[in-house]
Amino acid sequence: MITTIRIYGAPRKRRDQYEVPYTDYDFDTCEIINEGTEDFTRERLSCYLKTNVLEKVRDTGEKHPSGNTKWDRYGLVTMRSSKADYSKARRLFTKIYAQQGFKLR
Repeated sequence: MITTIRIYGAPRKRRDQYEVPYTDYDFDTCEIINEGTEDFTRERLSCYLKTNVLEKVRDTGEKHPSGNTKWDRYGLVTMRSSKADYSKARRLFTKIYAQQGFKLR
């Protein structure tokens, strides 16, 4: 059985509804399965989706005088997912970026 996680993009306002693009990922292999758009009312959008802005960083291999790791910042990642899938989506993004040598904080 495949566990799919749906990650939503930035909503676009369309009259009285929002059009939200999404990408479905296979949780185990991190492969994209499907892409599309979904319509949301303002109420459904506010109660259904959870959003988090994460920092994309890479270890420099150096330490601060305090002993903490120095990180190079590569930008911010905005992650939207359904509230039920949020923790799995966060783990999925962590796996995808770890394969590229990045970390999310």
